[in-house]
Amino acid sequence: MQRIALLLGIATALGLILMGFVVIVFLIIYPDVGPARDLNINTTPSRIARGNYLANHVTACIDCHSSRDWNLISAPAIHDTEGSGGEVFDEVRGVPGVIYAPNITSWHLGHWTDGEIARAIVSGISRDGTALYPTMPYPLFNSLADEDVQAIVSYLRTLRPLPSEVAERSLHIFDAFEVRTSPLKYLPQVLPDQSDTNLSGAYLSVIAGCKSCHDAPIQSGEALETDFAGGREFLLPTGDKILSTNITPDPSTGIGNWSETEFVERFKSFAEMDTRDLTLSTGDPNTVMPWVAYSGMTKADLKAIYTYLRSLTPVRNLVISRP
Repeated sequence: MQRIALLLGIATALGLILMGFVVIVFLIIYPDVGPARDLNINTTPSRIARGNYLANHVTACIDCHSSRDWNLISAPAIHDTEGSGGEVFDEVRGVPGVIYAPNITSWHLGHWTDGEIARAIVSGISRDGTALYPTMPYPLFNSLADEDVQAIVSYLRTLRPLPSEVAERSLHIFDAFEVRTSPLKYLPQVLPDQSDTNLSGAYLSVIAGCKSCHDAPIQSGEALETDFAGGREFLLPTGDKILSTNITPDPSTGIGNWSETEFVERFKSFAEMDTRDLTLSTGDPNTVMPWVAYSGMTKADLKAIYTYLRSLTPVRNLVISRP
């Protein structure tokens, strides 16, 4: 018996050593995206203007990295908190733990290089090498054209410093390991030809999150083309659950009967609304769709997205917004 106990003890010790070795190797290898680029961006007024447009109205960086008013439709950023961070994403919102949107004003990013900011946006790696949780949608931003990446970095440099202490995230242990494998290497890309409306719309639909938010959950054995067919569940800070809508050109369950004008005006209708117009009625759930932010998108870009969506295969998938 003593010999068996000794052998079991030795086997256990060797197993723990091997496990420790594997963990160390894993931590050394991941995240595996390489160092930040040696990037020295030539900041110009036009580049800042483009970054302003993208961060506020397309990629919605400012929406997530500000304090938000969840009493208003689409929870727009509260004035004078733009970029200061602090928005909470926790288990109520489907995160395995709790994370906080960081401060992206110069108060926090002032010591970051242009390359480090760019890497965080498109690859999901913080300055210190920490892998960002993909609530930060770098899997989408990995498709950003390099010119747009540089424009966003240029704009972020102009945000006035807003001091704010943002708490450290806390993830469940296995998720903390898994997230280290999520960051993506970035291959600099060029802007699509703006004269190709369909191609431009496809690009915008990715970086604005249309595809990722409006995809449908795949059921076991299902052959449905899920892109843009709706049905993805979102959990709000209030605990409400909502489902994304079908935006394929299906005439009965999607946007097949929408005209271009109706599509554009659906977004633009939020542009002139004041706080009274945006106030939710008692008992109504809010939405994660950033209508207020997207209302600032140009009509040309909205038309491009519409053109692209109309080119998709119609998918019949009736979605009731509240499950």
